[in-house]
Amino acid sequence: MLLSVTGVPGTGKTVVSQALARRLGFVYVSDSDIIDQFSLRESYDTFMHTYDISVSSFVAAVLTFCHGKDVVLDSHLSHYAPADFVVVCQCPLSLLRERLLHRGYSSVKIEENMECLRMQICYGETVERDLPHMVIDTSCSVDVNVYSIIETLKSFQAGV
Repeated sequence: MLLSVTGVPGTGKTVVSQALARRLGFVYVSDSDIIDQFSLRESYDTFMHTYDISVSSFVAAVLTFCHGKDVVLDSHLSHYAPADFVVVCQCPLSLLRERLLHRGYSSVKIEENMECLRMQICYGETVERDLPHMVIDTSCSVDVNVYSIIETLKSFQAGV
């Protein structure tokens, strides 16, 4: 089973993904793990201070990595993978700004990520791909969110 946890940077994907993987006994993998293991970095964007990667190459690498495993994938691109279920992480904009400032993001990157959250890009792309999903608010406790995800997964797997 592939569980994808998506959302813009700073929305709490990693904390939720790691807790969910531990609770379910699944393998945890991040986008950077996949990108490094499969050497997916392409050109460097000097303005945004990030590497470009091919989404199709990322998805192919995820499929190769996940073959025969139960995996929680932590990535703002994870909703592009053919996941069995997607968790979309969101949080209040003020909390997102605070988290990104704490990480040392530039004002340009902070505004870009806040705009993506405002426009609900990860959620919209998940819906467009018609993937089974739920949305969580990561300003709530991790334990509450993990419990909610597991209960939703139980209902989803039971066909409720």
